[in-house]
Amino acid sequence: MISPYADHLRVRVCGICTRGEAVLLVRLRGVGRGEYFWTPPGGGLHFGETMSAALQREFLEETGLLITVGPLLFTGEYVAPPFHAVEFFFAVEVVGGQLIIGHDPEVAVQQIDQVAFVPFAQIRQEVPAHLHGLFAHCQSLSELQQLRGFFTFHP
Repeated sequence: MISPYADHLRVRVCGICTRGEAVLLVRLRGVGRGEYFWTPPGGGLHFGETMSAALQREFLEETGLLITVGPLLFTGEYVAPPFHAVEFFFAVEVVGGQLIIGHDPEVAVQQIDQVAFVPFAQIRQEVPAHLHGLFAHCQSLSELQQLRGFFTFHP
């Protein structure tokens, strides 16, 4: 099966949302290098859509949560042909909604099988192939919240 994201540049927005010592993550099946893949909620921009509007839409679709979008924290690039993505990570705050296992309307097969505030200690125990590449750049929730600049995310 050919991915709808293959062979073109994808611009994505993602939200860093924390609660206590945990970060909100979406677990996807059938993507990445392992059985599953934990990533912050987010997704691709539509033409003419602002980054804030896209991030609010993606959070609602994937998590059922309503958010306000805070400052840009960091950016990253993932290049592993046939995939190429540039990702913008923003601080976000939950202002409403109810946490659910959402969906991604851009793909035909449901890939989201879990949405949770995951304690950072649990994140550190995961196999790197099961985590978004941003977690290679931080060892704690405090370090994640302080990430700034541009990063390369390796497959």
